[in-house]
Amino acid sequence: MESLKNVLDVLCPEHAQPIKSVVTNNLNPKNVLCPDCYNVQNEVSRIPVEEYVERCAKAQSEYTSLVNNVKKKLPKALKGVLDLETEAVKQLREYFNGQKGHIDYLFDKLQSDLRNVLKVEKEKLLQQLEEQVKNLERNFTYYNLKLAKYDTSDPPEPVSIEKARKEVLSALDKIKNGLKFQEWVKDTNEDIEDLVIYNKFKSDENKMKGIARCLKFLSQQLEGQTKIRPVLSFNESSLAKIRESIEEVFKSSAGFDNPIHDLAISSYFFESDLFSSPKDFEFIRTLVDDEGKSAHTIYRIFTSTKKYSTIQNLVASLARFPKTLIIFRTYNENIIGAYTDQSWAKITNPNYIPHKFDYNKAASYKQPAQTEPQFIDGYKTSQKSVIFDLNEKHVLKVLPEKTQSAIWVPAVDNHCIQFGGRPDLMLLNNGTSGFKVSIKPGHTYYPVEKEQASTILTEFAGGEKNRIDAVITYLEAFAILDPEQSVSSSVWRD
Repeated sequence: MESLKNVLDVLCPEHAQPIKSVVTNNLNPKNVLCPDCYNVQNEVSRIPVEEYVERCAKAQSEYTSLVNNVKKKLPKALKGVLDLETEAVKQLREYFNGQKGHIDYLFDKLQSDLRNVLKVEKEKLLQQLEEQVKNLERNFTYYNLKLAKYDTSDPPEPVSIEKARKEVLSALDKIKNGLKFQEWVKDTNEDIEDLVIYNKFKSDENKMKGIARCLKFLSQQLEGQTKIRPVLSFNESSLAKIRESIEEVFKSSAGFDNPIHDLAISSYFFESDLFSSPKDFEFIRTLVDDEGKSAHTIYRIFTSTKKYSTIQNLVASLARFPKTLIIFRTYNENIIGAYTDQSWAKITNPNYIPHKFDYNKAASYKQPAQTEPQFIDGYKTSQKSVIFDLNEKHVLKVLPEKTQSAIWVPAVDNHCIQFGGRPDLMLLNNGTSGFKVSIKPGHTYYPVEKEQASTILTEFAGGEKNRIDAVITYLEAFAILDPEQSVSSSVWRD
């Protein structure tokens, strides 16, 4: 039987150290890592080579089983978005041809003093324009291949995991250098990402439903991308500083708004132990994405444990990200959640004056009395924050006149998590470990279905008797990341 000995001796192309880990997200700049490559950006996304091989084998085996055992294939409607490809790519290319003239004009103004530098930067931007068109073409190709893979009338022969593992190891045995290894991993990631769906469900029917949901999600994004016209924008005031630092100017002042990103079927699902239904995942997506057409990554940053489940640790995890989601299950099996696009970072007191210690006068130094605290309690404004009941799929949004009290951030980080001014939802410590929640909806957050508002408020989270000081049996918190943020930093662990 083939072994990993040969591939584990392959050296990293950058550091000449043996490759030990693989990153399955192709948005990462590097897919194969040696120990010298390890950093906080890839700490939670890297997996050992041995585990990657097993995932490759399992993905191949699960796929062949899935397309052979499930009679009902993907909905025909999923192919509809492919009809847009030719015209969409043509129009985007024509649009960018017009943009090229605008770029020429801007750069010609600066060439007299910085001709050589500007020529390099100009070519970079022109290449980015071309890459945008290629991104759309790649996304149509990616979607078409995924669709054809599962909507096939001639499925491949079933492959056992043992045979699949042997095939993967055989392919790896032919790899002799780190660059080839990285190329192989990039090619393989598009297949192994399907394992995310396979692992979510037990039955092949549910797995195929999960695939269909993912493809529906991708088709919505793809249709949205056909209407995108990324705008090249320049900060005119920054251009005056071109002689000081042209690289810094182009890094901060030039780029594309709403660019076309590469699609990935695995971005639909996210890690959660609270639910597994495709409908639940789709419900969460509608809350954090713009009609399901954006490509946010939902990344789990906190799970409750018996020993370290405190508000302080929860806030510490949440405060590092601008957009976050909290979902929890109460003792009576109600699953409730809350999303906000505002950071839980503490509010700095504008009257606080940091002390400066003079080491030259240390002997006579006396710190004056500080009368102002460093942080203050306060509300943060949001129009997009929501509270929801996952069981009943009820959503409460911030009332237009109450947006200024969407969330309350205390100066003491072990105090509470609070949504709304009554509050509508408040998470508290339950003794030394664990959480409890009190929910009084209707003050700041109100049902979307106005005609059923009274009934929804009465029944929300299991009714009033189940909403006050309800013990939380399990809680998860998530960061909502834009595609360029998808390589996450390290998280708090128990």
